[in-house]
Amino acid sequence: MEQSDLNAAQLFVEVARRRSFTRAAAALGLPKSTLSRKITALETRLGARLLQRTTRQLHLTDVGAAYYERVCRVVSDLTEAEAAVSEAQAKPRGVLRVTAPPDLGSTVLAWAMPEFSAKYPEVEVVFELSGRFLDLVAEGIDVALRAGKRTDSSLIARPIFSGTFALYASPSYLDAHGRPETIEDLAEHATVVFGNSPERRWILSEDGHDHEVLVRGRVAVEDYNYLRLTTVAGAGIALLPTFLVGPDLHFGHLERVLPTFSQSTDTLYVVYPSREFLPAKTRAFVDFVVEKFREWDQVCSTCTKVCLAAERPTPAQLVASEGAVSVPRAS
Repeated sequence: MEQSDLNAAQLFVEVARRRSFTRAAAALGLPKSTLSRKITALETRLGARLLQRTTRQLHLTDVGAAYYERVCRVVSDLTEAEAAVSEAQAKPRGVLRVTAPPDLGSTVLAWAMPEFSAKYPEVEVVFELSGRFLDLVAEGIDVALRAGKRTDSSLIARPIFSGTFALYASPSYLDAHGRPETIEDLAEHATVVFGNSPERRWILSEDGHDHEVLVRGRVAVEDYNYLRLTTVAGAGIALLPTFLVGPDLHFGHLERVLPTFSQSTDTLYVVYPSREFLPAKTRAFVDFVVEKFREWDQVCSTCTKVCLAAERPTPAQLVASEGAVSVPRAS
């Protein structure tokens, strides 16, 4: 059935149900003459009279009754389908496919998912944790979290975090080995580095000036979550993305080291195929993730301020400084 036939069939069903062109036209918001002309065109296309018109009454012919019985089911199915789509657009529900780097998916997203699921119980999230840039359309992915420059202009990329790395260590390590006071002191400390080689050059900035530090890590790994866990366990000082350590700072598992030094890196984006007709489930997830990263950034910002004041941050200080921030217990 072509689109024009389907539209005409919908109009015919409305006329047949109401047994009146006047009432049907009013319900459809069409001029009576337009509706009559479209039904006549439908009869001409079918080569059969569907309605018997008199000055007082409107009846279905035998052919019209048979046609009505068949198209009524089609129109009903179409109406239900349109209602289902409208509801899906209005209410977050259904399966949501998300891709993200493994270290991000196993930390920030994992921490946040219980809250998201409680807020949107009808959304089922399926994660594809991969270091590859998957083709969202070809792979049927709804949302991606990606770091770096945009490569596909057809995708909507919403920045959620301007990547900053800073130095962290566990309080137990610092209590045992001392807290470095200058960048040169790092040479005397154990380090945990990202990469496939223990030797790394850290470029750290302070007041707009870059400082290069050559370190040799006791542990080297290409996974930031493993790097974080190793640092929490007391292996040494690590250069970690600030968004990753919010809960660890909040609960005192990590402490900022040399807080005036940091390293800028790529912006983190939440990416999705289209802004137009964005499903409610996708919009809900995007807005939720943006808010979560804002909270992590608040925690890290507060901890940095406290560290610069030469104090150990406490949960009470964090909440008092930034308001009640929802931070899950790190694992």
